Amino acid sequence: MSQPQVCEDCSYNIYKNASLDRISCSQGNGSCFYAELLSPLNNVDKAFHGSNLRGATSAINGILNGLRIDPPDGLQLCFIRIPGAGVMLAWVEQDGPAPADSVTSDSDPEAINIAVGLVEPEISAY
Repeated sequence: MSQPQVCEDCSYNIYKNASLDRISCSQGNGSCFYAELLSPLNNVDKAFHGSNLRGATSAINGILNGLRIDPPDGLQLCFIRIPGAGVMLAWVEQDGPAPADSVTSDSDPEAINIAVGLVEPEISAY
């Protein structure tokens, strides 16, 4: 397996860095982890992960590895868990800042959904 020793048991922090939305990853609850899918060993047959899933896993990992060739600003490709929604691919800054106003993996799920762009923020009337 090619997984580096990063992004293990990490939490994410979504913050603004000038005009860019950024995500940093630091020690935490496992909501941020290295983007790689796993398969049983080639000589181990499992009914829940047959040859079609093994092939799909290999193809998806090939795509993920292709993305890693030219990462933006040296960022790490990770999966982040979005409560009640699923998993999202994200370019993550390892051991980056966690400003006090960050949206974190422990924030309200609605705030997380807004921060990652799954829902639009409500526009308040003036």
